[in-house]
Amino acid sequence: TALFVEKVGMHPDRIHNLYFAYLFLLRAINKAGPELLAYDYDTGNPEDDEWVRGAVRGLVRASSNATTAEQCHRAFDESGMFQPRSLGGGPEAVAAEEAELHKLRQEFFMRFHNISRIMDCVGCEKCRLWGKLQVLGLGTAIKVVLGRPEDRTAEGRLSFQRNEVIALINTAHQLAKSVKAVDDFQKLEFDEIVQRWMWLSGLVLIILGVLLGLVLRRPGKRRGGKHHTERDKASNGNSSAGAQDVPPVKSGRAKKAD
Repeated sequence: TALFVEKVGMHPDRIHNLYFAYLFLLRAINKAGPELLAYDYDTGNPEDDEWVRGAVRGLVRASSNATTAEQCHRAFDESGMFQPRSLGGGPEAVAAEEAELHKLRQEFFMRFHNISRIMDCVGCEKCRLWGKLQVLGLGTAIKVVLGRPEDRTAEGRLSFQRNEVIALINTAHQLAKSVKAVDDFQKLEFDEIVQRWMWLSGLVLIILGVLLGLVLRRPGKRRGGKHHTERDKASNGNSSAGAQDVPPVKSGRAKKAD
């Protein structure tokens, strides 16, 4: 839990980015639902093929749910990206803006391609494999959501390679696990905070009880001590008065002299 709080919990922007990436992947799966359902899943084993088709149908159905689709669309609306916004200026201004947007789109995809090339510099083979797989999954999602004309067939359908389908579904699965882990760790963190406050509250109550007991005992001792002191003074005064009333006793010598 401490590692989660240090690396993720104390950085809300990282949690927001995780949820955004997860919704973005669900949005891509929702848009690519027809292509994913029509894809030929051939593993060489008929039973595995049927299981994969059923799992993909369930995934597409879940991403097409009304609530999920609304949340994905609200979190990321791609309809306004790379679209001309000029309201006037004539055909020349519109053509110039479209050319600028096309250039911006190409630059966007080129930068993402450079990110995937950076993964080649990772020393750990396992980390490099998983990193490239998830980067490819995000790239496939971008291809679906921000699809370029060259990514579609003559019929207007998206064309996927086998590794792109694998990367897209696997990345969505990993992000779903990460979202679930964040939720679990946040619950553990909350439970630890509650336990810590309960322990501190109990300790404070014990300290207050001890202090209250000490405060209640001190006035009694002071009254008792004061009472004894006054009584001792009174007895000493009475003793002195009695001593003064008793006449002095004459010594034997004095009687003999008389």
